[in-house]
Amino acid sequence: MNKILSQAALLLPAAILFLPGAGPGGPSAPPRRLPPDLSTVKVRPKGLHVKILEGTLFVPDYLALRPGKIPLFLHFQGDRRLAEANLYMARVRAALYTSNLKGLSGAFSRPFRDPAHLDRILAGAEKALSSLLPSGKVSVGRIGITSFSAGFGAVREILKRKEYFDRIDFLLMADSIYASYLSPGIRVPPVEQMVDFMRFAQRAALGKKVMVVAHGRYLPSKYCGTWETADLLLASVGGKRRKVREFTRRGVPIRFRFDLGGLHLLANDEAAARSHADFFYMIGELLERFAPFRGEGGKR
Repeated sequence: MNKILSQAALLLPAAILFLPGAGPGGPSAPPRRLPPDLSTVKVRPKGLHVKILEGTLFVPDYLALRPGKIPLFLHFQGDRRLAEANLYMARVRAALYTSNLKGLSGAFSRPFRDPAHLDRILAGAEKALSSLLPSGKVSVGRIGITSFSAGFGAVREILKRKEYFDRIDFLLMADSIYASYLSPGIRVPPVEQMVDFMRFAQRAALGKKVMVVAHGRYLPSKYCGTWETADLLLASVGGKRRKVREFTRRGVPIRFRFDLGGLHLLANDEAAARSHADFFYMIGELLERFAPFRGEGGKR
């Protein structure tokens, strides 16, 4: 048991996830669980904001702009202030575009069915970033994506395009991959709705990209939930969850893990819909733990 805890501690620094029993004084109480409320987030992001299409570009004050390529993060679904706080907390050296789209997955997928929509967002980001320099131009280099809840509708469309699939190095899905089921009696996702997520998971497992999937156990009645879609991702890499006892800094329990190459899955066993928002608040810690753009080509 001590050997297992020691190995886990190497994977998960105490500053990111709390492991009971890892301290010199023996087992410790889990951190107090904070509610998913903006008032509990102490990070106050500082930087510049530029409106682009249906979203907002945020340039954190710690990001040193210079001519050439810089990484860009895209975030889908949820309060812009929290998305920016998550990036800022992890000190990710990238600009952030937060989509202001709202609604169910269809509201996110519809704009991105137009192959030129993401092109326009990237062009707008490059123009805005270049305008902040006295001379020279900025272009978007590597791309990272974070998504919460229904934001997966946009991500699914983006991954269909080979040129963007290839450019995306980092993908973090926070309780955010849903799908239809084959029938009420066969609760498995249709492969065509999952194929690009599965391809990304396989590339991550090989160490070519990084994919972080965090999810709960809530099972919606009319479609597949994030536990069921994660089952298919695991099957695509021959993986199986292992039981753990970990907590995020906000006190959210993590009860299952899977790690292979750049593919990381974290799950709790809570089946209540009310815990869904906890995963949006978890993004900052996950960005900090699985730091994006750690090497060339997304390799870790």
